[in-house]
Amino acid sequence: MQGILGGTFDPPHIAHLTMARAAYAQLGLEVVRLMPAGDPWQKHGTGVTAASHRWAMTGLLAEMDESLLADETELVRSGPSYTIDSISQLGERCVLILGADAALGISTWHRGDELVDLVDLAVAPRPGIKIEDVERAVGRPVTALDMSPMEISSTQIRGLAATGGDYRHLVPDSVYAYIETNRLYVSM
Repeated sequence: MQGILGGTFDPPHIAHLTMARAAYAQLGLEVVRLMPAGDPWQKHGTGVTAASHRWAMTGLLAEMDESLLADETELVRSGPSYTIDSISQLGERCVLILGADAALGISTWHRGDELVDLVDLAVAPRPGIKIEDVERAVGRPVTALDMSPMEISSTQIRGLAATGGDYRHLVPDSVYAYIETNRLYVSM
């Protein structure tokens, strides 16, 4: 079975890598597809970095582990990026890997209730969120990934990069170099 870890990846960071590796190892997955959203509909008007940069950084993250594959499915499809469309296009049951905070909000996703029926859910812990609350929100049992909760967010990284703060420890070296070389978040 394949795993899907999607998101804006603006930028991808250590928590994304840790979640993907944990799901791969703990669930015996064939591969984990890192799938950046082309047009993240829930983030319209928030200044999302160009898809080409987010794709390049996702590729750098995938290069760190042979169990990871950068997947451009949502980048090549026009219109808003909906996870259910990507899962349907894959054509097989898979494991959708989410942070507990994202899983709590899955009912707000486009056709979220239908999506939950098409996938197995693997949920990474987030501080202050109980797995029972996630299961209640999605209406069924989920697989809790055995890993420490990580308080890292792309928003935090963009803020640190914009103000000259130290974020090097929050992203892989290759992603850090890409951000710095391309001056991605300095004009925020």
